[in-house]
Amino acid sequence: MWEALRPGFCAAKTPIETKRKTTEAALRPLFLGILYCLFASNMAVAQNETPTFVINLFGLTATYEAPPWVQSKIALDEVEIFRQEGVSGNGTRVFITEYIPQGESIEAWTELYAIHAETPLSGSVDSYMVGMFEGFQSACDGALLQTSNTTAENVSLGVIFCPIYLSDPSTGEVAFVHLQMVRDILVRNYYHRRVPAFDPNVETPLSLQEIQRFSTTVAGLSLQ
Repeated sequence: MWEALRPGFCAAKTPIETKRKTTEAALRPLFLGILYCLFASNMAVAQNETPTFVINLFGLTATYEAPPWVQSKIALDEVEIFRQEGVSGNGTRVFITEYIPQGESIEAWTELYAIHAETPLSGSVDSYMVGMFEGFQSACDGALLQTSNTTAENVSLGVIFCPIYLSDPSTGEVAFVHLQMVRDILVRNYYHRRVPAFDPNVETPLSLQEIQRFSTTVAGLSLQ
């Protein structure tokens, strides 16, 4: 039986009272910087020279970049690869390839990079982005979503911030998500990175250069 796929973050075990109240003014510098990185990533995809892969996704040819921690083909042995294919509880066909650093487990990773395809589906890519964000809202204290408004139709690019896992208050996460809908096939390319817990009012867990690079990586997936 097809099992629910890991969304890339720890599930909440017990609810806790939200202690942080973010304000638009406090978050504006962070969001402006992220928005710039998201816009810049759309123009910088062709400039990335990391290894690329080609895979068939339900009749679509997907070309995508290697995980962000892999800088050359020689370094591909630094990756653990997990693949699953089957039918979801909703009757859709699902294919997923997940990459984590060598020596880590799928239950306890520091970085996770994945290609996920599902068909048949309908609806807007924005609604699926919101669906992914709602999962983080359930698992995190003060989850934040920033999306790019420069993507093409049927494409969505976003960064999701999880300041604190409810199940592990010492840890947070940042997720870079790129969604594309072609006919009735939804393709997701995403990169999740666990970080020390942080306060989005005063700090970013990654540099703006890292945010741009990781956004560029997931936005580099092309379909034909």
